[in-house]
Amino acid sequence: MQTIFDDSLGFVINKVNLRLKAELFRSARAYDVTAEQWGILNFVAASQGVTQAELSDRTLKDKPNINRIVERLMAKGLLEKWPHPIDRRAHRLYLTEAGEALHLRLMPIVSAVLADATAGIAQEELTQMKATLDKIYRNLESRGMNVCE
Repeated sequence: MQTIFDDSLGFVINKVNLRLKAELFRSARAYDVTAEQWGILNFVAASQGVTQAELSDRTLKDKPNINRIVERLMAKGLLEKWPHPIDRRAHRLYLTEAGEALHLRLMPIVSAVLADATAGIAQEELTQMKATLDKIYRNLESRGMNVCE
């Protein structure tokens, strides 16, 4: 039975997000990494030396959530903090050797999940979809709402 939610843009976006995170979790379960942890590992790999505040801003996650994920990744020996050279309150985040090795091991797994998720969709369709979703995001952002509120 179809409901009013089945046709809702927010519902469809959330449904895809939940399914994608579940598939990423299932695929990376053997490596003891959640989809959220993978996202932070991947971001730090691309931006070595990023601070937690920058991570929060760039990943649209609130600071307490970022702190929990970073602490878990540090406890697993995948991330390390180094003092910021200018701001004594901040720390810069780097992948450890184990974090780099795990990142390299997970990249093809994550790429395969994304390839499966986008199978049968032309690159131009994906580009247009991303542009449209980004436009929707900017429209909502212009209303002055913060994602982490």
